[in-house]
Formats: sequence, C-alpha cells, structure tokens
Amino acid sequence: MATSPQPPTPLDAAQQRLWFLQQLDESNPAYTICTTIEFTGPLNPLALRHVVDRIGRRHEMLRAAFVDGGEGPCQVVVASAPRLRLVDLRVAGSVRETSRLLAEAAARPFPLAAGPPVAWLLLRLSAHRHLLVLLVHHLVFDGGSAQVVRDELQALYEAAVTGEPAVLVAPGPGYRHVVARQRELTEQHTGSTAFWRAALAGAPPRSTPFSGARTGRTRPVRHVERLGRAEVSALNRLCRSTGGTRFTVLLAALGCWVGRHSGQRDVVLGSPVALRESELSATAVGPLINMLPLRLRLRGEPGFREVLRRTRDAVLDSLEHRWLPFERIVDELGAHRDLDTTPLFQVLFAYQHPPEPPRLPEVAARLVDVPTAAAKYDLTVTAADTGDGIELIFEADGARCAEPELVSRCRQFRALLAAAVADPERSVHRLALTTPRQLAALRAPAAIDPGAGELIHDLVAAAVAEHPDAVAVVHGGLHVTYRRLDAWSDGIAADLHARGCGPEEVVGVWLPRTPALLAALLGVLKAGAAFLPVDVEQPERRVRLMLAETGSRLLVGDEGLLSGRGAGEQSLPTVVPVAGPGRSARVDLSPRALAYVLYTSGSTGRPKGVAIEHRSAAAFLRWAGTEFGARGLRSVLATTSVGFDLAFFELFAPLAHGGTVVLAEDALHVPETPAAAGATLLNSVPSAVAALLDVEGVPASVEAVNLAGEPLPRELADRLHRRAGRTVVRNLYGPSEATTYATAATVAADSAPPTIGVPIGTARAWVADDRGAPAPDLVTGELLVGGPALARGYSRLPARTAEAFVPDPFGAPGSRVYRTGDLVRRRADGQLVFVGRRDAQIKLRGVRVEPGEVEQVLRAVAPIRDVVVLPVGDTPADRRLVAFASATPGERLRPEDALTALRSALPLVMIPSELVVLADLPHNGNGKLDRAALARRATTSVRERKPGVAPRNALERAIAREWQRVLGVERVGVHDGFFDLGGNSLGLLRLHHALVNSVHPGLRLVDLFQFADVADLAAHVDHLVRSAGSGRLSPTADPAQARGRRRRHKAGLAWERQT
Repeated sequence: MATSPQPPTPLDAAQQRLWFLQQLDESNPAYTICTTIEFTGPLNPLALRHVVDRIGRRHEMLRAAFVDGGEGPCQVVVASAPRLRLVDLRVAGSVRETSRLLAEAAARPFPLAAGPPVAWLLLRLSAHRHLLVLLVHHLVFDGGSAQVVRDELQALYEAAVTGEPAVLVAPGPGYRHVVARQRELTEQHTGSTAFWRAALAGAPPRSTPFSGARTGRTRPVRHVERLGRAEVSALNRLCRSTGGTRFTVLLAALGCWVGRHSGQRDVVLGSPVALRESELSATAVGPLINMLPLRLRLRGEPGFREVLRRTRDAVLDSLEHRWLPFERIVDELGAHRDLDTTPLFQVLFAYQHPPEPPRLPEVAARLVDVPTAAAKYDLTVTAADTGDGIELIFEADGARCAEPELVSRCRQFRALLAAAVADPERSVHRLALTTPRQLAALRAPAAIDPGAGELIHDLVAAAVAEHPDAVAVVHGGLHVTYRRLDAWSDGIAADLHARGCGPEEVVGVWLPRTPALLAALLGVLKAGAAFLPVDVEQPERRVRLMLAETGSRLLVGDEGLLSGRGAGEQSLPTVVPVAGPGRSARVDLSPRALAYVLYTSGSTGRPKGVAIEHRSAAAFLRWAGTEFGARGLRSVLATTSVGFDLAFFELFAPLAHGGTVVLAEDALHVPETPAAAGATLLNSVPSAVAALLDVEGVPASVEAVNLAGEPLPRELADRLHRRAGRTVVRNLYGPSEATTYATAATVAADSAPPTIGVPIGTARAWVADDRGAPAPDLVTGELLVGGPALARGYSRLPARTAEAFVPDPFGAPGSRVYRTGDLVRRRADGQLVFVGRRDAQIKLRGVRVEPGEVEQVLRAVAPIRDVVVLPVGDTPADRRLVAFASATPGERLRPEDALTALRSALPLVMIPSELVVLADLPHNGNGKLDRAALARRATTSVRERKPGVAPRNALERAIAREWQRVLGVERVGVHDGFFDLGGNSLGLLRLHHALVNSVHPGLRLVDLFQFADVADLAAHVDHLVRSAGSGRLSPTADPAQARGRRRRHKAGLAWERQT
C-alpha cells in the first residue's frame, strides 16, 4: 500500500466515532454505503474506468486508509484510489443472481487498515445494460459526497466520450482543510457545550418505540407509507397556519408517536444536519455531517399545535449549535453507553430530496434501491418528496422488530399524523392510534353468551342424570360414583338447610383433600349458599380473618383436622361435620346468586375475597366443555390447593361434563397417586410441572397440560413437547376476578416465546393506556378484562371493588371491566404478550425496566428452570437488579456465562449485577415462586456490590492500575463503570491496548463494553483463561512477553482468515 508524502493525521470527532463503532464489531456492515445506478444504452466501460480513476485522484478521502498505533486512530492517504472492477454477469445474470450479488456487496464490511474503504464495481448484465455499484464506508463519505461524485462522474464521462474538455470546479484544499475550518467554528461557538448540557439535562436515555430483547443480528426490516396529494395539502395548510415546515410537522408527529409507544412524555430523536455551507465544503468528499439530538417535551396536555411550536423552537435552537460534534456532546453529558443502543437517541429522522442519477450521453440511468445490510439505529425514518406526495421510509432493526410489527406501527403513525393535522388543538396524548376495525372488535360481545345464566350444581346434576354409575372422583383406592356423590352432597345440603343456611350466605369449607371435600362444596351450593374454600395448611389466624370478613357463621370442617391445626371451636364459627347421604329439597336460586368466595393476596399485603356468581362460573364451565370436550375432561388430575382459583377448573370442569376428578395431595405427590396413571389432563403452575418433569412424574397417559399462574418458560414447553406421544400444551392466563381463566394459547412446538393467547369465550380483554383508553397494537398497557365471567367484586369491600372494577366504555350499559394490574401488549396477530406487573415495574437510570422481561430472556439464553429478577438498593444511585435461578436438571448453570449471553440480548441497564444460583427456588403454599423470601435474601447481596470496593486480587489490581492510568484517577473501585468515571471512547481504545499488552491478549474491544467494571472484566478474563485450558496469565508478566503473545495471537487469526 503505497502512501502519499502527506503525514498521518488524526481523525476528526465524527470519524473517530465511526471508526470506534466499526472496531467494536469489525464484521458489521451498518456503515457501508451502497449506491447502485442502472445504465441502459451503449455505455463505454473503458471511459467509465478512466472517470473513476480521475475522481479518485481528485479526492483524498477516496484514497484514505485508517491505522491505529496504540494512541488512537489516524488516517493516511495512499497514492492511488481503488479502480473500477468489471464483473460479467451475461451468463448467470438472472434477476435473482443480480439481487444476491448486490445484497452480498452491501453486506461487505471494510477492513479499515487494509486500504481505502472504497470499491467500484460495474456489473455487465447485457451489452446495453450495466449496474454501477459504489461501495464506500461512511468514514469517508456522506450524502453530500454522493452529489459531488455524481456531478463529477457526469461531467467527466461526457468529456471522455465526446472529446470535449470537462467543465469542473478546481479541486479544493480537501476534506481535512474543511474540517480544520469547521473546528475553528466550533471553538468560536463557546456557548454550545453549555447549550447542549442544558437542553439535554434530565433527558431520558432511551426513546424508542420498541421493547423487548434483541434477537441477534438480522437484516433491517422496511416499510414504505406514501402520503397522497390530499394528505400533503392538509399538511401544507397546517404548516402555513403555524409557521412550520414539513420537516417539523413530521418530526413532531414522530416524537408524539414514539412517546405513545414508549409511554414517555419526554423523548429525544436524532436528525442529521449537513455541514456544507461554504464553497470549499460544497465540493469536498468526506463525512461533513453532524447528528443533532432533538428533545421533544410532551409533558402536560399539549395540543399538536403546541408540540409543533416546541419542536420548531428545539430545531432552531439546536441548529445554532450544530457545530459541536455529536461525540463531544455525548462526552460532555457523560451519557450512559452500552452495546445495545446508541447514546442519546435511538430513532433517527431525516428529510431529503430524492437524489438524481447522472445524465450520460445516449444512456438512460436510474437509481436502484439496495436494502441496507444492517441497521444503525432502532428505527430510521426518511421522508422524501415525490412527484405526487411524500414517501415515508421506515427502516427498523430486524433484531428489535419483525416486519408485521413494523407495518402495524407505521399504520398507527399514519393514523396519528392524520388525526393531528385534522385537529391540531387536540391533546397529543388523545390522538387516535386505533383503526375503526380495532374499535369494532372492542365493542364485540364475548363469544359465550350466558343468557339468563345457569347454576353450577345444575350442570353437575345433568352429568349425574346422564352417567349415574360413572366414577366422579378417585382418591387413593376410593372410587365415588356420580350417584353416590350426588346423594352425599344432598345430605350435606339438607343439614345446612336445616341450620337456616340460604342464598347469599357464605359457608366455610375446611376439609382434607378427600371426596368429602367435593361433596361438601356441592352440598353448600345445593343449599343455596356460597362456599369459602380453606386450604388445610392455612394459618388459623388467616382463616379467622376470612371467615369474619365474609360473615360466615357455619364452617364445614373435620374435627381431627381442626384440632391438629390448633383451631379451637371458641375462635371459629359453628363447625358442621360432614353429613352422610340424604335427600334435600331444591332451593330456588338466581343465576346471579353468590357461588363462592376465593381469597387472594392483595398488593397491600391484606388478602381480599373475590366473590363469584353462579352465572359467571357456569359460563366458564360451558367454555371448558367447548375447549376441551368430554374426552379431554374424562380424567383430570386435581393437584392445586382448594383455595387457589385453578382448583375450580380441576374439580368442577370434569364433574360438569361427566369426567373423573383424580385427587392428589399436590403436584409433587402425583407419582405416588395410583389413579394418576390413567389421567389425561394435568392443570398446574409451570414451576410444579417442571418439578414433576425432573422426576419423570408426569403420567404417560397425560395428553394435555394446562399451565397457568406464572409466566411460562419456553424451555418448559419444549420439555413437554419432547414427551413420548403428542402433548397439547396450553398457556392460560387469568385473575381470580375473571373466574379462573381469561385468555388461552396453545403453545406450538417451535422456538417462539409463549404468549398468553387471546380471550376465551367468556371474556373480553383489551389493553388500556395510562388514561384508560385503548392502547394500539404493540404498545404496552394494562390488561382490562370483562365479559360474563367477571366476578361480582370483593366480598364486603365496596371501595376496593369500585377501584378495581370500572365501567366498560365499550360494553353494554352497566357492564364493567376488571383492571388486572398486569402489563401486556397485543401483537399484530391479536396474541397477547405478558410483560409483567404494573406494581413491579421499576426505573433504573431513567429507563423503565420490567423484571419479567429480564427473566424471560434469561430463560432463553441459559439452562434455567426457575428464575426471579428483583430490584434492590436503598437509593436510586444504588438501585440494580439481582437474579436468582435454578438450573435445568442435568445442566450446569454458570452465572458468568449466563450474564455474558444476556449482555448480547438486553441493554446494559437491564443486566443483573449478580446471578445467584440455588438448587431450588422457594415456593409458597400455592406452588408459586416465593418472591418475598428472595427479596429478603437479595437485600444482603446488594450491600456487597456498592461502589468504592477496592480490588480484591492480583488480576483485579492489574486491571484497576490500567484504568487509573488511562483515566488519570487515583482510585478505582471494582464496581465503578469506566464511563461513569469520566472515560470516553478514545480512552477506552487506549485502555484496550493497555489491557491486551498487560493482562490478556485475547481481550476484544467489545469486551470492555460488555464487562463494564473491573470485577466483571476480571471474571471474564478468568473465564477466558479457563476456557483455553491454560494457567492464569500473570498480570505482572513482562510486557514484552505479553506483546509477543499478542503478535502470535494476531498471526493465528490472520492465518485463519487466509485459509
């Protein structure tokens, strides 16, 4: 590579940022610019090659190579530019092959030190059809450069084929001179640093419409929306009335759209600004561009006209300070950085005029669109004027957003823009994003219409009449027929009736898990009363609270159980023993009568009783018959505590459809339950089913598994699908307030994360924003549930009922919906995705974090059976996440490996500071993970990771020494972040060189981002050493030996590339 006499020069700020990003991932083609022009006609390839040579000689940036000597990158100008290469595709030149070649070309990353990052290709498709391809790295090129090259190519080619001299502006002093002049302008604007500090103080670190983890690098997804003449005319009228421009109107609308999707009232968007204002810069080739972070404040109730004014002011103020390089702004603000996201903004908006191809003699030319191979931002929106309107090109990171999702979001943007332009005084937070089709779906009634309603025990009575001698319940060796269960429950009903029991009265049932339990529940219903199921393990104090709050004066109980639990009769209502078989008179009862009360844990810590009517419960049982059929319910394992809402399905769904209830003590006792060998359906929480699978305890006869009560890990669904025979796996969701289940999904045997499905026949479910209005698809909001299965409310708690059960704006008069407190989002295909609890949502460093999302990704990247992620820390500065997990049986779970994998999938702010591996995670009485117990344990863990902890071993001390030297500080704690201590990207490069020389030759620059403090980096180095199977490298080894190891390491990599 012959160089020119010019000495190497440092990169300017914009180039440093681009070079640094390329070093983080040398295979990333995000900054490769691909310009393709199709020529039709008698093109002269030799003349074109001459033209390309001339253009290369005219512009030093097309001959620039980039090297790093250890103190930072610099550029050297080589003697000659890359030449035009002709590729003949006349034989294999099909459309598909041509597209493949163009896609491969656009995906080509440039090795920056190997020579100028420029390549010219001429693809010959036929004698009179060619494609000219210019591949160039953004380090040396931008949109303005493309116009310069286009003009010169046009003039030089015409001169070459006509013999006339080319009319060209004389070459200027070059890019480096222009940049030096611009640096002077930056220094003259002394107030720019203060401006940007004030403008972005307290700004959110993330402003993106997308949530969830990255799914690995994939090609960007793209969608185009076209605004027609009528829409553009309306937009122009708004511009005239407000003094705005199309740019500011579209930017303001985009900011409102991002705010709605992110749930933020403060967003930052990026926008490029060309720095080509002088005659010298107008003809220069190079990245003469800056990125402006534009902050749009949406707080309060501003109308769109007001937001447009704020946007216009923000744009004009920012343009006054456009000369301060973006990288300087990032450094001055100390913006948080991680590999997963760009600092300050994640959505870019650009407004451009479509470029024109060169006009060559006797040759027609048109630009060919080649999709980019990698995304620079979460989302890039480009507006371009066309002959009949405006074209809006949305390009999203394919790892963040699938194509159907992008299409749905783009249509929502178009709906918001139309609403804003039509009514600019309307609050931007109330601009409609939902389509008429979606609104119609909200008004549709539930699929199952209960009509006048039915009674639970009447459904069971119908099964008794049809199958009197069939087995209704099995417990151990005891088989109870429908006829016997019916008579037994009649006797209990007669006894209760004789004691004055009747409608709306609540009767407690505190019995062991035997057939007597079912007889008692049915007997209470036949007496016209409502049952209050009490788990045998419930503390006596809580039982007394439940009985007192429901006003229960009778308790069907077992004397042996009560005495064993230490419950004296003086502290309980009248205890009614279980009566024998008998006959009872039918009690006239309204379907709206109370059927049962279930106590659930309240967010305040005080339990509350959910009151369910016969009408709701009977409608739910009708759905169960429709969904599972009599065959699917023919033998159901009942493993759930009677006080948990899943138990209602397990006990009454089979009884209402002629099936058999197989009673087990709990899920873990299924292997010891003889009758379980014939069960066909298992209904339980995921953690209990996972424990059964660990001991091969799921009976071979089970054909279907219902999972509910906890988020369903993909890994558990896969384990169930791998069982011998076909297993139908359902993920069911529902609060007790919606009578057990409200949504359901059949989980396919694929790799997709399970959803909670769509509303079941008894429910209506929709997603609401923080105002209670329908949230658009893909936007996280609170799930509201309505329909005939809705509970009456909370027993004797009218204020709590009114707070949780609110009027349904889309239902019939008097109908209500239940506010679940669960955060979900509706996908474009209608499936609901569970995100987490509203009361569990936290903020870390200004970013909203759902611990449930972190748990879901951890399960996907590591062999994890159970996992809980909890926030810990006494102050916002100390606040962080701690994860507790148990390993999949037979697998080894290494915390450092799991966290390393997590860093490639989630933003750094969402990475737990620690992953604690336990043999088993604690569970509560309902079989759910006991988060309270883990939270108590987590508080001790976080104290050990406070900032300021001194290095604890030789490796940490060696790494800390290099940090101190590069940062110029006296002390570095093992949990302090490099950027938090004032580091910048150039300093990180120096640190990387130092650590490669002194600590480990295999460290990559990207490792310093992924392992952001001394402790994590030391653990990673230790892991590298162990993985290589060698002894630990001495951190005090001779630097010359370390450099030798580094050279050998590089030589090995180079040999691998050559072979």
